[in-house]
Amino acid sequence: MHTTGEAKVVEAGTGWSHTWGLDTTVVKLRADETAGWFTLVEDTPQPGWSLAAHRHEFHAELFYVLEGSIRFVISGDTVDATPNTTVYIPPSIVHEASTESGGRMLMFYAPGGFDRLLALWAAGDDAPPIEQIAFDIVQDASVP
Repeated sequence: MHTTGEAKVVEAGTGWSHTWGLDTTVVKLRADETAGWFTLVEDTPQPGWSLAAHRHEFHAELFYVLEGSIRFVISGDTVDATPNTTVYIPPSIVHEASTESGGRMLMFYAPGGFDRLLALWAAGDDAPPIEQIAFDIVQDASVP
């Protein structure tokens, strides 16, 4: 990464990579590099990846699909997002995601900070469970 004053340039193929299960994330910009405004992550889910229904209480999430097809279920509505599709999820909106074919997408979290939790999980440290920190898993997605 090159730094010019406060600006940042993250070259292709660089970032902080974390792999678990069927998902690889590469943190491109951490919260501490954006004055806490956002975290930018490149996500490469493999075929068969899925993320259970959940909601984020404190941050918004934006997905920009680069490759493949990612199925989102947002408040009960299904969207098959293909390249160049943008999906915005504000706080408290129940959503889930999956892919049969695999894909690649950019994910923006605002405010930033989700990168810290990704690093803890990837390191195997005593990170709190995801449902206690980042979002609430929803057992019945029909319940707001």
